[in-house]
Amino acid sequence: MEISKKSLFLYIIIGILILMNVGSIATLWAWRFGEHSKPPIENMQSMDKNAPHQKGRLLFEKELNFSKQQLAEADKLRESHFSEMIRIGEEIRNCKDEITTLLSKPDSLKLKDLINKIGEKQKEGEYNNYDHFLKLRNLCDDKQKIKFDELLKEIFRPMHPEMMQGRMPNRPESDEPPPPLK
Repeated sequence: MEISKKSLFLYIIIGILILMNVGSIATLWAWRFGEHSKPPIENMQSMDKNAPHQKGRLLFEKELNFSKQQLAEADKLRESHFSEMIRIGEEIRNCKDEITTLLSKPDSLKLKDLINKIGEKQKEGEYNNYDHFLKLRNLCDDKQKIKFDELLKEIFRPMHPEMMQGRMPNRPESDEPPPPLK
């Protein structure tokens, strides 16, 4: 039985596609069940202080020149803040899970109640963020507060759409919004 060149070409293409599918499934499986599936607090507890996720600590240490005492207090604040935000996130997730169960038994009153709970939890999270940054700012001396305020403006500056796609925009050093994308 002789295989024609067209058939051989098709077999090779099918083999490549099968390998690509297996690779994709393996990658998805690794992301689902690997390190990335752990809640953020578990990942943070196992990290070295110089890990990329510790940028906030390094920022205080290098940019604001925090003392060891200020760093220790900031670490306590961060730990407390993260655990509170995780609690709020879990409560929001639980409400969203309940909403999905309503798809099989619609209940508009229950849906409205769950959506209101989600809104309240998100509001609680925003207050928690504000309170956290206020406490961090209060750790600063007058000179550090000026730098802290500048850093917060930069950190919370709205992200440019090009940055979301992994590219750096040509952005002037001003507080004006970027030009619209074409």
